[in-house]
Amino acid sequence: MRLRTKLIISFLLITAILSSLGIINHYILKEVDSALYTLSGDIKILHDHTEKANILVLKFYGENINYLLYPGQNQAESIGLIEEYSENFYNSMAELKKLKTDKTQLIDAISAEFDVFVKFSKQNILENNTAGIQKQNANLRRFNSLKNAILADLSELLTFTNNNYNELIDRAHRQARLSQQILLPFIIIAVIFSIIFSFLITRSLTRPIRRLISNIKEIESGNYQVEAPVEGKGELSRLTSAFNHMVNKLNYTLTELRNEIKQRKKTESVLREKEEMLRAVFESTDAGILVTDINKQVTHFNYRFTEMWKIPLEQMAAGEIETHLEYGMEQLLDKESFLKKIRLLYKSAKRSREVLLFKDDRVYELFSSPLLKENQPVGRVWNFNDVTKRIQALENVKKSEQNYRNIFNSTNDAILIHTIDTGKIIDVNQTACDMYKMSYHDIISGTVLDLSAGFEPYSSEGALTRIHDAYRFGAQKFDWLAKDKNGQLFWAEINLKLAMIGDQERIIAVVRDISDRKKAEEAIKESEERYRGIYENATLGIYRTSIKGDVLMANPALVHMLGYDSEEDLKKRKINNNSYNGNYKRAEFIKLFDESDEIRGQLSAWKKKDGSILHIRENARAIRDNKNKIIYFEGTVEDITQQKRYEDLLKYERNLFRSFLDYVPHPIYFKDLDSRFVEINRAKADQFGLKKSDLIGKTDLDFYPKKIAELCIADEKKIMRTGQAIHIEEKAVSAKGNTWFYTVKAPRYDENSNIIGTFGISIYITEQKELQFELNKLRNLLSNIINSMPSVLIGVDTEGRVTQWNRQAELSTGIQQEKAIGTVLDQVMPRLARELNNVNKAIKTRSTQFDSKVAEDIGGEIKYSDITVYPLITNGVEGAVIRDDDVTDRVRIEEMMIQSEKMLTVGGLAAGMAHEINNPLAGMLQNAQVVLNRLSASIPKNESIARSLGTDMSVIKKFMEERDIIKMLNLIQDAGKRAAKIVENMLSFSRKSESGFIPVKINELLIQTVELAANDYDLKKKFDFRKIAINYRLEKKDPFISCDKVKIQQVLLNLLKNAAQALMEVPDQKKPQINIRTKKENKYLKIEIEDNGPGMEESIKKRIFEPFFTTKPVGVGTGLGLSVSYFIVTENHSGSMMVESSPGAGANFIIRLPISDSKK
Repeated sequence: MRLRTKLIISFLLITAILSSLGIINHYILKEVDSALYTLSGDIKILHDHTEKANILVLKFYGENINYLLYPGQNQAESIGLIEEYSENFYNSMAELKKLKTDKTQLIDAISAEFDVFVKFSKQNILENNTAGIQKQNANLRRFNSLKNAILADLSELLTFTNNNYNELIDRAHRQARLSQQILLPFIIIAVIFSIIFSFLITRSLTRPIRRLISNIKEIESGNYQVEAPVEGKGELSRLTSAFNHMVNKLNYTLTELRNEIKQRKKTESVLREKEEMLRAVFESTDAGILVTDINKQVTHFNYRFTEMWKIPLEQMAAGEIETHLEYGMEQLLDKESFLKKIRLLYKSAKRSREVLLFKDDRVYELFSSPLLKENQPVGRVWNFNDVTKRIQALENVKKSEQNYRNIFNSTNDAILIHTIDTGKIIDVNQTACDMYKMSYHDIISGTVLDLSAGFEPYSSEGALTRIHDAYRFGAQKFDWLAKDKNGQLFWAEINLKLAMIGDQERIIAVVRDISDRKKAEEAIKESEERYRGIYENATLGIYRTSIKGDVLMANPALVHMLGYDSEEDLKKRKINNNSYNGNYKRAEFIKLFDESDEIRGQLSAWKKKDGSILHIRENARAIRDNKNKIIYFEGTVEDITQQKRYEDLLKYERNLFRSFLDYVPHPIYFKDLDSRFVEINRAKADQFGLKKSDLIGKTDLDFYPKKIAELCIADEKKIMRTGQAIHIEEKAVSAKGNTWFYTVKAPRYDENSNIIGTFGISIYITEQKELQFELNKLRNLLSNIINSMPSVLIGVDTEGRVTQWNRQAELSTGIQQEKAIGTVLDQVMPRLARELNNVNKAIKTRSTQFDSKVAEDIGGEIKYSDITVYPLITNGVEGAVIRDDDVTDRVRIEEMMIQSEKMLTVGGLAAGMAHEINNPLAGMLQNAQVVLNRLSASIPKNESIARSLGTDMSVIKKFMEERDIIKMLNLIQDAGKRAAKIVENMLSFSRKSESGFIPVKINELLIQTVELAANDYDLKKKFDFRKIAINYRLEKKDPFISCDKVKIQQVLLNLLKNAAQALMEVPDQKKPQINIRTKKENKYLKIEIEDNGPGMEESIKKRIFEPFFTTKPVGVGTGLGLSVSYFIVTENHSGSMMVESSPGAGANFIIRLPISDSKK
């Protein structure tokens, strides 16, 4: 009995101890769970808000960098985005402070840094349009510094979050150890069973905690790809899930940071390249350049400027322009005037050019231009060019020209420089002006033809002949009768010589006045004739010779003619021996007297004493004796050597002129006062296919049609009446048919300057006319080709002036070709002015320059261009052709293709995920159905097993119903079926259509698409689609539409998503709803998707279907959704798509698709 009592007491005591142990352990674990739950909740809030702040800083930085790189954007819009980001950031900081952690001071520091970031950003947006590139670079570096500082503090906050996770785990360890320490005495006293039981419980509690510690050590070592397995239920499972969530968020944040750092490096690289290019151009110029702002402060300068003004580089960091120029202004000749001028220019909107003279003979040329913003000056560019060497070179040239002119004018002979073809005078010396009694201006305004006597052989034609002889045969020297300004004639000795002056062939005429010499010669001759005796006075040679040839008598004239010193000297010579030319035989002379005692005009050639030939005209008679025997001969001799020379020369010139006429390939004619041909050349005869003799004495009426001949005769009468030559192009009849001529007709004069007829020369220009016609034809064809090209084609010379301007350029700028030609490129098309560097490079390297996808904002729309610069060399003139191709559509198509590829990839991923979800989903539904059957169905197997266990199915079913297990299983099946339906819709949407157009019930497709939209992840993140009221008003008889089901579902889904996103802006008091309507209209089905959102402005509605047009923030939309939908409906399905909307009245998108004739 005592032993039983002891056993009972021991058993009760052990039971009490175990009960106490259980109660104590329960409260300890409950405290652990409560602490862990509270701490995990705080840490999650801290982590989420820190991560949100981190993303807002990156967005904030991105908006500022975007505005910095592309100034000129809407300031109000950019400031609005900054204020929105700032408000969200400050809200996150306020939530963090509510947690009352020991990081409150760090949170305040981050807020203060962000305040500085916001103020600097607004200042940058307001001032960026006027900032120079150095200022922009400084702003960029400041942005990077502020952003990095904030991100570093946020990183510290994230580290604090991770450390709190460690604290959570340590706290769990402490509570567990405390539980073990309290239970240990009881466990020692208790039975071995209690010890084993307690050990098992502690082990199951600490196993997941040890795993968390191991994963945290992995994260500390840099491995973020870890995941803790979730086991069981309760706070430890929630702790493990929260840990996994934190790791995923941490990986996402690190990825975003890496992308942001990569983008920042890319942006900094582009800025450095632009800055280096600008600095290279700035420093490579030979001019000194200085840039000042409106307050005269220096903002930019190049090294050349400091060299020219001798300014130390360290002095150029800051200060006014006048302070810097003080280094060199003391050398200016007029310092005060220069300062006065530049002070007037600081705030002027005009350009200026000044010349600066220095005491050391330096000369600077100053060009200054205003920097304008909204047509108001905000600064000025000063361009200093050292033109000292150029001025000195010009002065040397002037001195050289003056020296030449002095020598030119100091000669005693007149010098005239004139052209070959017309005799146009180019230059003369002062002697020529004095000789012809004309001013320099008057004499160079005319031709050398005006300086001739004006009558034959001293006519204009004669002068041109002499000029042409000098051109063809070399230097010419001759006496000429000239005429001065007053009409006074004088004799001149003229030397003509061909010379190259510059790159032109010119005639130099040296004229010497020989009037005095001519007068002296005439005076001598007159004196000899007046005082000579009868014998001596005779101008003819008088002789008497014997039959043997002895000179019996000779007067001085004959002695002189033959070149003898005296009559006695002449008598020593025998005529038969050597007094006659070899062609002249004495016997033949004597024989002439057999029939007559006298001969007259006998031409002979005698040999003079010096062996030269004397041409004579001889009159002789034979003196006979009583027996009629010749005693001697006597006669007179006339020296006709000069006449013979003139006759020979005239004969030569006539033959030369005749040869010239006959060998000139152009028809030439001479006519009398009655328009009859008196002389023609061979080409004129060949024109009609006749001989010369067939034309002489005839008129044009004998060869041309009457109408043409009368016009020719009328022209000739006009020429003879006015004395003026005419130049005409005419189509005349010839042996070759109708031929084009360029004809010059002029009057003919006699020696008294009386008009005696006309002459003309015709030049064949038929080939030129044909070539000109073909050239004009080709020119027109080329012009049409250039003007029909869709590209802008602009030709420029080396100075950047426009030489070619096609029709597309006119359409692009609104400037006509006539106004554009000759204008500097940056004045007519400023956006291409930056291509002038490429123009110079293309000309210099003889290579094509190309800029691809050059972006420009035109009317709020980004346009892209491919700009090609081709070098051009024509007749030695350099230039280039700029081709500007609008490739906006191509760029958009490329981006659409990229977006389509991305969407295909996303669709493939979604399809793969849906397939993977389907497998476990099917197993879940099947097993849930099996469990339901085994717990509630009264089948033999269930009944048999229930009876074997001492119960029946009704009791089990009642228990299941009371515990809502049957209801839970039904809920599992409903949820699984709904998930299966979602997966089916995803597969249907992402599956590529292989059958093309098939009949589709549009009402069914609409309902299916709405279900798909309700499960869109992107929409759920910002707005729950299921909160939108969907109102259907569908055609009762669901019509079939022949379409590509996937593409039409894409269009409908895009419209539903756009409507849901628009409804996000609806005020809370307004219930969001979407009305979906279908209605049959003739052969079309009308589909309407209408929302009660904010609607849209008319300007947005006009562009809503344009590719890449979007009103969403950067990164939210691509602007391709509606344009692709419009393309699918209109192009792929021959339908139509439109929108009805106004501000505040929502938007209604209307689609019309052809109804299919068959259900097959």
